[in-house]
Amino acid sequence: MNTGKSNQEGRSVAEQTEHNITGWVGQRPGGPKHISRGQTFKILREAEINRVEVFTELVMHPGTVTLTLHKYDPESGSWGPELTKVSTSLTSANDGMWLGFEVPKLHVVKDGTYGLRIESQDSYFGVGEAAGSANRPPIAVGQEWIFSENNPLKAFKYFSLSFKVKAVA
Repeated sequence: MNTGKSNQEGRSVAEQTEHNITGWVGQRPGGPKHISRGQTFKILREAEINRVEVFTELVMHPGTVTLTLHKYDPESGSWGPELTKVSTSLTSANDGMWLGFEVPKLHVVKDGTYGLRIESQDSYFGVGEAAGSANRPPIAVGQEWIFSENNPLKAFKYFSLSFKVKAVA
């Protein structure tokens, strides 16, 4: 599986870097619905996170991508309110690269469960995903989510976005 290369250093507090399929984010040209994706994950250690990265497979239409981070309750399956919201520009130069979001320092707790969501109103791009199985899920704790106008929430236990959550070194 491809893991890509990240150009930013920092200590990872949660990640899943494998990707063997592509998921789409944004407004498909001529398509009827807008799609955003999310990923829940467990934090490995208490930290101040300052960067989140997602792997972009293919940029079909450049634009602005927004990332939000949330506390996530695995017992009820509910996403909490936004803890932070940041945006970055996406260009065709991001094909096959890690797309970074600089996050104002956000304190996270060890073994806490959080969620990230990426969306775009003006771009359309493929993000790296890992497809697994019941015997080998791509991430031990967490799941990928799809949000759309026609289908508010779907979670997939055996799929995961390719992501990195990094802390101040």
